[in-house]
Amino acid sequence: MFEKFLERWGTEELIKVEGNFSPLIIGSGVSDIFQKELLTYASFDFGGLVILFRRQYGMFFFSMDRYRGSSDAALTEYLAHEGAFRYEEDFKKLWKQAEAWYTAYPPAELEKLPSEELVSLFREISTAFQMFYVYSIFVEAIDKDYIEEHFLEEGGTEEGAERFCEISARPTFDSFALRADEMLISSAPAHETQYVFSSYFITPPIEEIETRKRDLIESRGGVEGITKEIAEIRAELARNKKEGEAYRSTLSPRLQKLFDFMQLCMYMRDIRRSPIDKIVALVSNIARILIAREGLDASYAPFVLPRDISTGSYRTVEGKEEIKHRKEEGVVLYSTAEENADRFENVPQLQERIAELLRGSDEILAGKTAYPGLVRGKAQIILSEADFPRFEKGNILVTSMTRPEFVPIMKKASAVVTDEGGITCHAAIVSRELKLPCITGTKKATLILKDGDLVEVDAENGIVKKIG
Repeated sequence: MFEKFLERWGTEELIKVEGNFSPLIIGSGVSDIFQKELLTYASFDFGGLVILFRRQYGMFFFSMDRYRGSSDAALTEYLAHEGAFRYEEDFKKLWKQAEAWYTAYPPAELEKLPSEELVSLFREISTAFQMFYVYSIFVEAIDKDYIEEHFLEEGGTEEGAERFCEISARPTFDSFALRADEMLISSAPAHETQYVFSSYFITPPIEEIETRKRDLIESRGGVEGITKEIAEIRAELARNKKEGEAYRSTLSPRLQKLFDFMQLCMYMRDIRRSPIDKIVALVSNIARILIAREGLDASYAPFVLPRDISTGSYRTVEGKEEIKHRKEEGVVLYSTAEENADRFENVPQLQERIAELLRGSDEILAGKTAYPGLVRGKAQIILSEADFPRFEKGNILVTSMTRPEFVPIMKKASAVVTDEGGITCHAAIVSRELKLPCITGTKKATLILKDGDLVEVDAENGIVKKIG
């Protein structure tokens, strides 16, 4: 089946995203109806999507050309519209629904529901999960080149492009990380804070939350240390907002709309983690309850696919064996607007084959500056939470992409380099908050660099190179 996808991609530029991903969470978020709904809602064909899973690790492959196309389609609509922007409005409605579900169904309430009701709720929540990406995927592929190109198209000057990019990309809102920190040091009960610990692998069970919360607070310098960080970030946000409003007032009406679009992309890209992580918590809790009722250990929950639950196959002998096989040997998901399929294949072999397509021979990496600076140091490749304990303070963090759970080690890093992401990505937003030199979108840093390599991160010019 992979050969069909290679043909489908043709000469299109491929992109890779990897990390702690599970069949349960990723399958609930982007398989099934995602591509079909994206085509219906935005008249946009995302093309072929291949996702490899093995144990606690996952890797996406898809077309970067198609990815950028989603941003173009949304920007064209935004610049032409007057009044409410449907992507934003639909996103907010769904966010409200996610909050209502999370409040209504803490783990103790889910335990009381019969399996049939849990399955029905799972289907509804999984559909909402995928629609969040339908409404917000356009925010992901935006980078500095994209902004400069449209700035010039809308009447801006080459001399003013750099400043426009810099100011429009400054966060002026309470980021997910900031809100999570406030929740972390609050006295909220475990069922309210569980989502803060969600990942794209699974959300930890409610029984672990208080211990995890205590350990995380301690690792961050206690409540006092976190409170100080919150105050510093809020002061920075206030300055950004004041300077942003003053700068925006100097722009033409068309450039003001472009500025507003960039700010909207920054906001939606970051803040969607709040409702999505609550949905991830619900999906995780429901899956654990359902398989436990059928005699499967909770450790198998991440390896359940949505179709197992919707069809009831998780209750059969064959279905249980399939889930166990996924845990040990992995699985490959194939997705298009026309069909979705999962296959048992040689995941490491397929992973290396696709990586070779991306690796090339260039040892100098080029990306986009998220926050400027010049740093020399040791590279350390971190792809998942399992790698976090070995990250050494002062090293250069090299990863596919960062997510909220990466913030503690980002604060220990001297610089950050990612394969993926543009100006609106998590790494870019957090690095600006932390004033941490950062280059995103190198495409293959995790393939070229190795642990211990001496590298220079020139985040003034977006260049990463080995120096020893």
